[in-house]
This record gives sequence, C-alpha cells and structure tokens, in this order.
Amino acid sequence: MTLIKLYLFLVLFSSLSCYVLGQTDEIIWDFPIRSGTEEWAELKTYSERMNACNIPDSILKRISTKNLVKSCLDYPHWLLFTTKSFPQKGYEYLKSIFNGFNELETREDGAIELLMVYRKMDASYITDFSTPVDKGRYSFQLIFMELLLSQDTFLGALRREELIDLIDKSLSVYDDKITNNYSYYSVSFTALLMVRILEILMDSDYQPHKD
Repeated sequence: MTLIKLYLFLVLFSSLSCYVLGQTDEIIWDFPIRSGTEEWAELKTYSERMNACNIPDSILKRISTKNLVKSCLDYPHWLLFTTKSFPQKGYEYLKSIFNGFNELETREDGAIELLMVYRKMDASYITDFSTPVDKGRYSFQLIFMELLLSQDTFLGALRREELIDLIDKSLSVYDDKITNNYSYYSVSFTALLMVRILEILMDSDYQPHKD
C-alpha cells in the first residue's frame, strides 16, 4: 500500500512539474491581428474580429502569468466595457469575448502579478503628456488596471497585508488623480477599488482563496 501511495505521489508531482515548466516568459501574445492590419481588414464580421484577438489554446496555458497580465492590459478592445450600463457588466462582457481574462482568473499568482504592476503605476505621470489624447490614453490605462484588480477573484486571493498595501497604493493614486485634475469618471474607478478592498478587510470571515 505504501508503494502505491508513493507511486501516485510521484505521478502527481511529475504532472504538476510539467505544468509549471510548461509556462515560460519566452511566450507572449501581442495581438498580431488588430485594427490597421491586412488580416483585420479581411475579417468581415464583429464576431470574427473579436475571435481573432483570443489567445490560441496552444499559447494560453503556456504563457507565463506575468506575460498574461500584460496581454490582458494591452487588450485592444478594453473600451467595449463602456458599452454596458455598469463597469462590472462591462468587464463581464469582456470576459465573454476574450479568453485571456478567464485564464488569468484561474492563475494562483494572477492577483499578486496584478498588484506588482499596479505598484509601479504613477498617476502623476499624466503631466508628461502634452496632448489630451495621450493624457486620456494614460488615464484609461489606470482605469483598466483598477477595474481588473477590483474583481473579487483577485482581491479575494490576496492576503490581508497585501490588501493593506494595495489600499495604501490606491489612496496614493487617488490623491494624485485629484491633484492632477483627472476626470471624475477616472477617479471613480480608484474609489471602486478602495471600497471593494475595505469590504473584504471588514469581513470577519475573510480568508484568502489561496490559503
């Protein structure tokens, strides 16, 4: 019986090792078919164009979480979330058309990778841009990150000290947005993130999903 258990353990360990080793930073997905390319022009329907942005299955499971986060933040059709009545409904719609978001939510290290990216973002950098278009583009980069990071799947995977670190960071972003005259719309996403963090911290039954 002991030998059988040892055999099963080794099989399981080997399987997990193969899965981990299968992910590599060398694989990226930068949406080769997008608006402006010849391939994009050949696609005639909305559905075809959205499907062309999905990450092929052969890449989806092998791309590292770090690179998957980058792909999700670079998704060309993020603005489609604004077509729905509420941001959360907009995000759910994005999940229905882009498989990267669904895959990211299954990654155990997805939340911490998002947190690491958000830590490096600086709302005051908007002053480096001279045109309203560039300022708006940078503002939406922060909006995309905050909407993604505010999902229960990710916040619920963070430990209490990580959530406290995140709310400290979001408070800093909030102050910088106010100081640098971001729109109310942009500020509201930082506020949404903070509210959802506080809801989790005030929940006496809170336990990180990964523990």
